[in-house]
Amino acid sequence: LDRLASGSQDIHRELVNLVERDIFATVLKHTDGNLTQASRHLGITRTTLRARLDALGISLEKSATVS
Repeated sequence: LDRLASGSQDIHRELVNLVERDIFATVLKHTDGNLTQASRHLGITRTTLRARLDALGISLEKSATVS
């Protein structure tokens, strides 16, 4: 892992964020940006999904265009 070599102190959080970004973008694309449907697919509340999207800096416009 390059993150180990660079001396990262929070590899777990960095990897979780990367995976969440990919999963959320894929699910949002599949649901055409519908947060209610996306939260059901993800097994989390809509409020939690919105909070994670905000924390990750993902907007619905960005997620709909992620391939």
